[in-house]
Amino acid sequence: MAIVCWGNLAKTADDVIRIEQSIEDYVSGHNQNPNAHAADGYSLFEHRTQDVIDHTFYSVRNIFMYPQIRTYKAIVDPAGYGDLTDIQAAIDYVQGLGGGSVLAKAGTYPQTDNIVIPSNVYLEGEGADITVIDFNSTAKIVQMIGTTDMEEEILWSLPHDSKIITGTGTAFESHASAGDYFILDGTPYKIASVDSNTQITLQETFQGVAFAAITDYEIWTAVSNAGIKNLTIKDSGGVTADTGSGLKATKTVDCKIENVISRGNAFYGFNITNTYNMKLVDLLAKGNTSDGFRITNNRALGIQDCQALSNENYGFYISTAQTGSVGFTRCEAYHNDLDGFYLTSSTYLSMLQCYADYNSRDGIRAASGDWNSIVSCRANKNAGYGINISAAGCNEFNIVANTARLNTTGNFQDLAPDTHVGHNSFV
Repeated sequence: MAIVCWGNLAKTADDVIRIEQSIEDYVSGHNQNPNAHAADGYSLFEHRTQDVIDHTFYSVRNIFMYPQIRTYKAIVDPAGYGDLTDIQAAIDYVQGLGGGSVLAKAGTYPQTDNIVIPSNVYLEGEGADITVIDFNSTAKIVQMIGTTDMEEEILWSLPHDSKIITGTGTAFESHASAGDYFILDGTPYKIASVDSNTQITLQETFQGVAFAAITDYEIWTAVSNAGIKNLTIKDSGGVTADTGSGLKATKTVDCKIENVISRGNAFYGFNITNTYNMKLVDLLAKGNTSDGFRITNNRALGIQDCQALSNENYGFYISTAQTGSVGFTRCEAYHNDLDGFYLTSSTYLSMLQCYADYNSRDGIRAASGDWNSIVSCRANKNAGYGINISAAGCNEFNIVANTARLNTTGNFQDLAPDTHVGHNSFV
């Protein structure tokens, strides 16, 4: 390619093509030139134009070269054809980069320790049926777990329309840091700065009812902006919820679990507690020794297209003692040994288009709670009631447009004083 030096052109030359356009034409022509960089010693042409080059599979890896440009910051393969063979090592590596996605390729990953998901890291398999985390009956689980700190016998206040929390006798600097979350009536508010032992500045202005002379507080160092997707978790063997549930998430903010199977665990399939703005999408809890889903004390929780199948206790055990919206959409509970859905101490919970069939007790049972809605759901062929509002402590429930049929004890029971019932088919 001829080299053009614009400064050496004759001063009388009159070229109507703009310099920028001419440069663009030369670059375009160079890129289309099949002989560019094709001389001896040049490999760029081959890499640029060939679908297959003379490298064995995965022999050239990009783990340390510009990892920020990769879709997956680390690729795990149990056969050794990835960046790493160990899932936790890949997670730790990506955390060190500041976050990103880890791809666990198809295969089985035997585990003898917990898998810990930190903030800003997403673990993704190649498919829920083909990427398998197998705990082999050891007392280990997958964890998305933040930590909590608290202080008591002090005083603090927060006015309406303010970011400033003011304490008396507090030791904020020992208990909180910027980026932690201050819990206000069950909702986590991110801390912008800890200004002193007696002052915290929140990131967002508090618009709720003022707090005055409160004697304790709770701080979360939360797992945030993290997730798990497209894999199976199986055979966790511990005898407690913390050591035998396939997956536990607690003290999390803005996290998501999607297309995950949790099966054959010695305790719960999914243990979701004290989370904020968690999304559960397309999950299956199957054949677990206790509940399929144990869902307690969450706020702003969305549960969509999840299924509990053949678990030895409840399909879904739901207790949302902290007031806040929790919504179930198109979730299903089949063949569980207790109730398909069990609601207790739940407030502002909604169930929409959920199915509960063939369970060994009730399809949907409410034991207590306030202002919950069960709408357009189905409960058929359960050994107890189809839908059972089972106690006077269920206040202001809405039971609308549901179907319950062929249940052994009865299709519908209402023992609460103020349930709103309408447009159902209980035949």
